[in-house]
Amino acid sequence: MWAMKKVALRYLVWLLPLGWAGFIFYLSAQSIPIPFEIEPPWLWLGMSKLGHLVIFGILAFFIVLAAGRRRYGYLIAFIVVVAYASLDEFHQAFTPGRDPSPVDVIIDGTGALLALALSYVTFRNKRGT
Repeated sequence: MWAMKKVALRYLVWLLPLGWAGFIFYLSAQSIPIPFEIEPPWLWLGMSKLGHLVIFGILAFFIVLAAGRRRYGYLIAFIVVVAYASLDEFHQAFTPGRDPSPVDVIIDGTGALLALALSYVTFRNKRGT
């Protein structure tokens, strides 16, 4: 009985990254005009890029949690996040008011690296105690 619950939990935990990826897709499908009323204008740009960093960092963290932090789990999470970020930017090419940007993919990958490094250090320290 416990083994069946453990297997079910192993698959249910994948709902986190899948649901988060769906949330990212939803956000990318929104036509968002740049609000020029925000002064100074660079503030909107900074908030947007910080959003990319955080949102894709969370996706990387969820993937590592679902994958069970295995030997190549961190590398796989990074590759999946960068691939998804690339597809996300491609998707934005078809969304009115949005433009694809390779810079955003780099920022998304950086967010993934930061989240993965933080989770690695956190999980490693918990094993040592």
